[in-house]
Amino acid sequence: MSKIKFAEFSKFQRLNYVQIAPTGSLVALAGKNKQGKSSILDAFEAAICGHNGRVITRPINDGADKAGITVETDDGLIITRTYTPAGSKLVIKAADGAKYGQAKLDSLIGSLGIDASQFASLNDKDQLKTLLGLVDLPFDPAQLDKERAELFASRTDVNRSMKDLQAQGAAFMPTPEGLPEDEVSVSALVSEYRKNEMLNREILAARQSATDAAAAVERLKAELANAEVVFANAAARAKSAPALMDVDAMQAQLDSAEETNAQIRLANEKAAIDSRLTIALQEASDLTDGIEEIDAQKAAGLAAAKFPVEGLGFDADGVLYNGRPFNRASSAEKVLVSAAMMIALNPELRVLIVRNGNELDSDSLAALEAMAADADFQIFIEIVNETGDFGITIEDGEVAA
Repeated sequence: MSKIKFAEFSKFQRLNYVQIAPTGSLVALAGKNKQGKSSILDAFEAAICGHNGRVITRPINDGADKAGITVETDDGLIITRTYTPAGSKLVIKAADGAKYGQAKLDSLIGSLGIDASQFASLNDKDQLKTLLGLVDLPFDPAQLDKERAELFASRTDVNRSMKDLQAQGAAFMPTPEGLPEDEVSVSALVSEYRKNEMLNREILAARQSATDAAAAVERLKAELANAEVVFANAAARAKSAPALMDVDAMQAQLDSAEETNAQIRLANEKAAIDSRLTIALQEASDLTDGIEEIDAQKAAGLAAAKFPVEGLGFDADGVLYNGRPFNRASSAEKVLVSAAMMIALNPELRVLIVRNGNELDSDSLAALEAMAADADFQIFIEIVNETGDFGITIEDGEVAA
């Protein structure tokens, strides 16, 4: 583990000539605006992380023909980057005389470099990827989110079907009490009706025959013997015949059979819908239980996980801080969280730079300094301060006397 013990800057950006030997965990670069504070941070980043032409478009101070940056670490590594109109050159020497290139520095710093704002500037997906790379979770977040999404989609389909079934069921009239379960056989009723109607005709004919025979006995004394036989036979048939059937009631039953059957069909249809609705309700409940189980598993895993910063978490969309999306955090919170995330990457060269330090109040500055001290880090921060009694004051590209 190493930190910076000495740095020298010559004609780089706004700087004329600056030497600093930083001490403490939080090194403040103070002064008015446009005095060279940001140039020192740019110089650290250019020396350690490599020259970036998109960020540093004019590294040489106006009027100069050469710029230089030298950074020495407390383990004897000397990093020198020089700029001429022809380009940039990097020389790295170790205490034992060995020489290295940019790959050596890349192996000493975290994947996000040394600018603490780098984590906050990542998109939601990359922030989440960085966080998950630092946290040991007892589950695969992507797999858990996929399972939850599948259950949620299934429950949505079931709920939609359930609402359709409820609407269909509500369209039915109430089922009449005492309605039979099976439909009435109209053909059987018609057959029975015709049979009984024919029997009634036979009974009436027999009665009429008896009456006619009795009259014939009175009128035709001469044919008494034959008439008595006819009368006896007719009387016998009339006596053995059953009572007249109530065909009027059967006619009423026939008239109402179709209406009854229609009601039975409607009742059966509604019963089927009610049965499907019961199944859908149970299926929705089971899916909800599955979603809640996944949510509980995720909550338990998050509760057991050790995050780099208290209050950090995540959901499927990205990193959360105190339950809210990280991109909604205050400027000070973003600085503190970003610095903590980069500290958690545990680089060999334990150096960070923080720009726009005026976004941090005294409490936030104290928290940042404590964080750096606890992690054995060195944080360089630029702050607009004109008192001259705070940190290293930069004035007109030099350290103020």
